[in-house]
Amino acid sequence: GRLGVLQQLQQQSHELQEVLGETERFLSQVLGRVQRLLPPWQVQTRKMKAVYLVLNQCSVSATHKCLIAEGWCAASDLPALQQVLRDGSSEAGVSAVVHRIPCRDLPPTLIRTNRFTASFQGIVDAYGVGRYQEVNPAPYTIITFPFLFAVMFGDVGHGLLMFLFALAMVLAEDRPAVKAARNEIWRTFFTGRYLLLLMGLFSVYTGFIYNECFSRATTIFPSGWSVAAMATQSGWSDTFLAEHPLLTLDPAVSGVFLGPYPFGIDPVWSLAVNHLSFLNSFKMKMSVILGVTHMTFGVVLGVFNHVHFGQWHRLLLETLPELIFLLGLFGYLVFLVIYKWLCISVTSAATAPSILIH
Repeated sequence: GRLGVLQQLQQQSHELQEVLGETERFLSQVLGRVQRLLPPWQVQTRKMKAVYLVLNQCSVSATHKCLIAEGWCAASDLPALQQVLRDGSSEAGVSAVVHRIPCRDLPPTLIRTNRFTASFQGIVDAYGVGRYQEVNPAPYTIITFPFLFAVMFGDVGHGLLMFLFALAMVLAEDRPAVKAARNEIWRTFFTGRYLLLLMGLFSVYTGFIYNECFSRATTIFPSGWSVAAMATQSGWSDTFLAEHPLLTLDPAVSGVFLGPYPFGIDPVWSLAVNHLSFLNSFKMKMSVILGVTHMTFGVVLGVFNHVHFGQWHRLLLETLPELIFLLGLFGYLVFLVIYKWLCISVTSAATAPSILIH
């Protein structure tokens, strides 16, 4: 009797396993079909959600039994908008009409950008978006921002590496794999590829001025300083050379300084003990000149805003005091720097006044 029960149970177990296997196969077929249909379904749901989102922002007119959507549109884009609405309404069988409504509100600022200007506009917008019809400073930052970066990062070698990296991104910008990359750090670099391109290019230029390539000076042209002329005219003896490990080149001695280096800083400075203090002084003064020029330019841009909006009082009460304070303090400093560069000769260099103390 027990054997019969056992066989019956085994047969039931076998039947259940067959049913389970069939169910699994059926489920995998259904899920396989769903997997293929999932991407178009996702697109459809996103479209429907987007449509409903827009419809929810419209107000319902009970009298005319229609939906009213109010929004800003650039005047030049109105024909395109009307065409799109015409095309859409002809397919759906619902008519859509565009009306221009008189409005006293200040319109939002629309600044058209392309792939080149977008990153520069992003930097300006991070500080604040200008009011409607104000001067947009972004076109000027296309030059000033990378150049002021290059003043800090002047190195031919490092700048060239940066330029080549950005150039590779620019050349590969239309490849699907590059566009689809989701790495956050990569996206940051890729968004600012044109910014990096100009930053690298300008760094190469300032690197030539600083005469630095991977932090080493290069002798492209012959140096403007002659050690031989100094040695012959100052009568350095063997005992003098033995006692003095450091020697000073005196430009007041004829033939020692032959003339300025053709472009940038003379490579002989890289051998000098006071190399850093000389360079820091030069870079600091140059940074002040560039910075004050930059700020003055910004104040002058404000003049165009005041004139455009007819706010003549702001020229007197805002721009004039700004310029007086800026140019009276820092403009005078810039004048002193340039005056000292031009008017202090080699012979009077030892007694030259200090701008800092002055």
